Amino acid sequence: MGCLWLWLCWRSLLLAPVSHALEPRADLGTFERNNWAVLVETSKYWYNYRHAANTLSFYHTVKRLGIPDSQIILMMAEDVPCNSRNAKPGTVFNEKQ
Repeated sequence: MGCLWLWLCWRSLLLAPVSHALEPRADLGTFERNNWAVLVETSKYWYNYRHAANTLSFYHTVKRLGIPDSQIILMMAEDVPCNSRNAKPGTVFNEKQ
């Protein structure tokens, strides 16, 4: 369910009309984006590793789209990168290595 919700949010972010995402700046004569991203992963325990990996993959994709950290809200139920079962502490992989 969590992955479906993230996919729907991601899809709406991509399909959002550009006119609503841009705000005119009178002082610069340009447009400024005002997009926000909320990423929530509620699965706990090590066997739900893939949920954390998917959420963090979305985080990197949102960053690549140009949304700054100050406009990204990331909530995760557990600290998977620092879990004692993680073979490579501090890292999370979304594909088999």
